[in-house]
Amino acid sequence: MKGRDLALAGLLGAACLVGLFFLLAGSGSLPDRATGSRLTVAALEMDLGPEGEAIFARAVEEEFGTWAQPRLPSNLSLALGVADDEELARGRRTWRVKCLQCHGPTGAADGPTARMLIPSPRSFHEGVLKFTTTRAGIPPLREDLARVIRQGVPFTSMASFGGLPDSAVEELVSLSAYILVRGPVERRAAEALTGNPFGPEQAQGRVKEAAAHVAESWTQAREEVVNPLPPFPEKTAKSVARGRELFLSKRVDCAGCHGRNGAGNGPRVWDPESGSYLLRDLWGKEVRPRDLRAGQFHGGGRPQDLFRRVDQGIKGTPMNGFHEVLSPEEVWDLVHFIQALAQP
Repeated sequence: MKGRDLALAGLLGAACLVGLFFLLAGSGSLPDRATGSRLTVAALEMDLGPEGEAIFARAVEEEFGTWAQPRLPSNLSLALGVADDEELARGRRTWRVKCLQCHGPTGAADGPTARMLIPSPRSFHEGVLKFTTTRAGIPPLREDLARVIRQGVPFTSMASFGGLPDSAVEELVSLSAYILVRGPVERRAAEALTGNPFGPEQAQGRVKEAAAHVAESWTQAREEVVNPLPPFPEKTAKSVARGRELFLSKRVDCAGCHGRNGAGNGPRVWDPESGSYLLRDLWGKEVRPRDLRAGQFHGGGRPQDLFRRVDQGIKGTPMNGFHEVLSPEEVWDLVHFIQALAQP
């Protein structure tokens, strides 16, 4: 089978598995399984010890509530655009029906179908969304979350939920943002506490400090948007040729990961002897660079989507952005070459 046929077969297989799951589960909401921990994966990695984790968990819950009854401190509610805690409660109810089966009850990507899917569902505990309109290292906008919910992630098992009412989408955005900020807050606070004995007051103080820091980063995100506007530069034979030269150059070395022909099997990522990929992403998952010839882009295939991926990279992955190396004109040349690979 050709690469495109394999990709299509994989997507159809995933869709069938998810469909079978829903058929077996029935039309109602899934059981609300309790999470294995009161904390996010980000905090557990800090190794606070059993007693420290218990103290820290109580401090986190003072500010964020529990997974079953989420709430936000006022500064984060404002930064995330969350109207009130009832909005989070409504979002959680929708999450149980639409999202839990893949992303799990707390957004840790441990739902009952998660292991069946390639690529794996996203864990939100690290606070990173791969495809955003914001610059590298900057949190997403609410609009980024809403776009993914409404449109899905192309060529993955993340389906579109565009049929939901706008109010339900916004409630899901709020709950997703709640999970996305908990991980960074918990990690930052736990890092400050690690290595020294601490009590409830110290833990709560560190959580409040971390929440203020994360709130500020979400507030500033709107000032860090990459939004190329039409009319876009015209794709010509010359721009494609310039893009190919950049693609193969040591300056950006796209071929190192994507291969000289764009097939996604460059020497930096693919070991032909073992038949395995060499790199991992933030979530510890195998990184498979895109076969650019297929024209199947998870972050979207519009010109502005491709510009953002080249300019800013893909968050949480080894795909770096080149905004510090390439001029905007050169980024567009690379975009044109990528388009030409998919549509000769």
